[in-house]
Amino acid sequence: MSLGPYWCPISERGSTPPARPRLKLTAPGQHEHTRVSQGTPRSVAWLRGRKRNMNCSQEQGLKGNERMNTASTSTPLLKNKRAVIFGAGGAVGTAVAREFAAQGATVFLSGRRLATIEQVAVDIQKDGGIAHAAEVDALDEQAVNAYLDRVVQEVGSIDILLNVMGPHPNDYGNGTSTMELPLEQFLLLLSTLVPSQFITARAAARHMVRQQGGVILFVTAI
Repeated sequence: MSLGPYWCPISERGSTPPARPRLKLTAPGQHEHTRVSQGTPRSVAWLRGRKRNMNCSQEQGLKGNERMNTASTSTPLLKNKRAVIFGAGGAVGTAVAREFAAQGATVFLSGRRLATIEQVAVDIQKDGGIAHAAEVDALDEQAVNAYLDRVVQEVGSIDILLNVMGPHPNDYGNGTSTMELPLEQFLLLLSTLVPSQFITARAAARHMVRQQGGVILFVTAI
């Protein structure tokens, strides 16, 4: 037995189905004859239903994508957020600061080289962002605490803390062979990066606990 051509209606688009298809029934040794089906075969009904579901899913998917695209272009992800970045003068810190600002955050840039950080802030402001620069040593507990206190006093909260601070590559022994590398240079990350992460995270957490929210991020080389 073989089924002739079938038609899958899409009622959602307002199409009017044609007359019910005829089924051609054949069997070995018999002549082909035709009859009008008295009911919709289960296989045809299933195909029709599947076609409708596929069309509906595709239309809903398109609408969902349109909503997502509209949301991503109309509302920045970090609108009205305040982000503090330690190590903002480096390549990673600069790139993240620019992206945070592009997504609507007010960024507070800090590091040990004020001139470099100020240039990053100027570039962000030229692109329409809001950025502030300050010279802060992330290994100085009192300086970090005072800096974050001042940020909260000025803008009310700290929503994001990012620490990308790290030693300069030249501080790692200037290419000294591992067999000749002094222990203090090998432990440089442990003596600088880890303490700075603890100091900055602790200072930010004090404010985030009071405001009942916040995000602390680290970029580490360990």
